[in-house]
Amino acid sequence: MSVIRSVFAGFYAGWVWERRVSALRPLLVFVLGWFGLGLVVLGAFVIVLNVLNHTLYGAPVFVQRYLSAIASDNITEAMSTPGVDIDATTLTSRGINGPVSRAMLRTGVLNTGPKKVTITTDTTHPDGRHSITATYTLAGTSHTTTFDVVPLDPLYGLINRWKFATSPLTVLDVTTNNTPFFTAGHLTLDARANKPDTLRAAFSQQTPYLTLAPAAYLLSYTSPLLTIPAVTTTTTPNHVTPVELVAQPTHDFIQRVQTKLDQFLTTCTQQQVLMPTQCPFGTQINDRIIGTPRWTITSTPQVTLTPGTDSFIMPPTTGIARISVDVQSLYDGTKKHLIKNHPFTIGLNAQIQPNNTITIQLQ
Repeated sequence: MSVIRSVFAGFYAGWVWERRVSALRPLLVFVLGWFGLGLVVLGAFVIVLNVLNHTLYGAPVFVQRYLSAIASDNITEAMSTPGVDIDATTLTSRGINGPVSRAMLRTGVLNTGPKKVTITTDTTHPDGRHSITATYTLAGTSHTTTFDVVPLDPLYGLINRWKFATSPLTVLDVTTNNTPFFTAGHLTLDARANKPDTLRAAFSQQTPYLTLAPAAYLLSYTSPLLTIPAVTTTTTPNHVTPVELVAQPTHDFIQRVQTKLDQFLTTCTQQQVLMPTQCPFGTQINDRIIGTPRWTITSTPQVTLTPGTDSFIMPPTTGIARISVDVQSLYDGTKKHLIKNHPFTIGLNAQIQPNNTITIQLQ
């Protein structure tokens, strides 16, 4: 009897367990289904994240974004790129001492940025650093530059972030001759800015400017008195780029100096003497003067100006003055009207004053 009860109890327990399992089977299938779906989604997320980290958030795209920001003249974006901005200590370590102007780090200054950018190589180093080589055209010329970038802590622990190992900013070392002013893009700069008075008076100014690189800058200057022919210069990351600008006198400048010279010579001719005071011409006559000496300029010296160390120089230039006077011979007393040409030379220095007036100093 006890055996029968045991068998019956076993069958009953199995029946109850089967009923419970049958009742839980749909829930188990549901849970396992969602768990499997979760694994699929997680796997897809990992795959997508890996693809994004190697493309959109990869080191090559990081470099491309920086170059694109320069090309579109988006200076704010370019300067905010991690590793781009630079401090005085870093500049000193590059051998650049003293103050460096940041005036050219603004929109509308550069002429053109890199175009047709292609990333040719992406070399990964054991320390996680990437060497990205890019080819591009700049001012019509092909260039190749390698940028080193290093990883930052991932965003949210997932998305790659990068920074330049060495700032690509460079220095444009501008030397201006004969005027401190020059124009880059829409901006006119004064190379004397923030310099002490002892240096501001120099006819030649040398000033370093922090600039984006790679980029091309068109430097020039035009005023009523001076002009600097346009000079295109390209900057290379981590390299100091020297550029020299030489201002030349305009036609208006030369004509204004010519007018001043003519006025001076006219003043000399108004002196009715044989030797006009402080004038470049005069004569001596052995006969007796019986009339009033009269001078005229028959050939005016033509002004040409070349830059000097502290002014524009007109070299000694020939002119001709003519004297007309009545004389009487000391030998036989005969009278005659004497007309005689006297060649002379004159030079001068011309300077532009802060109020744009011109002063000349005769030589």
